[in-house]
Amino acid sequence: MDAAKALQLLQQIHSFGQTDLREACEVEIARDFENCVQLSSFTKLSSSQLARILARDDLWVTQEEVVVQGLFNWMKTSKKRRSHLGMLLQLIDLPSLSTQNLKRLRSFAQSMGEDGFELQYSADEALRSQLKAKAQRTEGFHRPPGKRRCLQHWSTEQRSFSRSYIRGRWVAGDWGTRFGSIPPSWNT
Repeated sequence: MDAAKALQLLQQIHSFGQTDLREACEVEIARDFENCVQLSSFTKLSSSQLARILARDDLWVTQEEVVVQGLFNWMKTSKKRRSHLGMLLQLIDLPSLSTQNLKRLRSFAQSMGEDGFELQYSADEALRSQLKAKAQRTEGFHRPPGKRRCLQHWSTEQRSFSRSYIRGRWVAGDWGTRFGSIPPSWNT
């Protein structure tokens, strides 16, 4: 089953209680989330269906911004959905967003008035977390991975990671398998 069919099927089976089929659909949607958010059937998901998908550990995206954009596209289709935004935004890994997008999200929260207070607080907290992580990196500490497995280093042309982690450093290319050895300058 492909992700587009999984989206359509998930909308139809929600009232039948088919938990195995529902799980299979959610797995497929999580696997191909970036393509799913571009389909019109994505905006027809209920808030609870979307929440279950966003909460999945196996939701793979290149960047967390894809999740946020999908959520806002889903929300735009009905004004009633704005009431679910706070709950759904809690499922976003805010510290994984870029600083610029966190600031945009914070501005959006401010425009929401009282309804945006929690989002504004969460965005501020994520910004502080990023500043702290940046300071720790300069001191030699490394930030633990985010809650999602973002494939931000995936290269579709090479079907591999564009950078590799060798001896505690990210390096360009996959030297170990492509060239048979690590460049001498990195053998420290």
